Amino acid sequence: MEIQMSKGALTFDQLDALTADSTKTDRLTIVTQEGDAQTQTVYDHYVIRTALALKPVEITLAAAGDSALTEDRLCVALAQLTYAEVQQAAQAAAIADMQAAITALAFGGEA
Repeated sequence: MEIQMSKGALTFDQLDALTADSTKTDRLTIVTQEGDAQTQTVYDHYVIRTALALKPVEITLAAAGDSALTEDRLCVALAQLTYAEVQQAAQAAAIADMQAAITALAFGGEA
């Protein structure tokens, strides 16, 4: 998934810090506004940042004889975990919880 935003929305460093931590991109809610209509879409498990760049993006299509309008935008590309990767992470968390509970029982404490 590629997310594009105008340069004034965030600084490049802010976008870098926000998307470098996979816990911050595991569940994304994208809000878009077109006229009076606002939509929210939720995306899960987009935790692998594959690109971060400032690049020209065509924002209006070229009409006959006219050139297209481009604008420099901040762009971040995120890849989604596969189903198997999500399941592995859930199993690893469950195993860690069980290990903590076993350790607590062995030493007479609480998990």
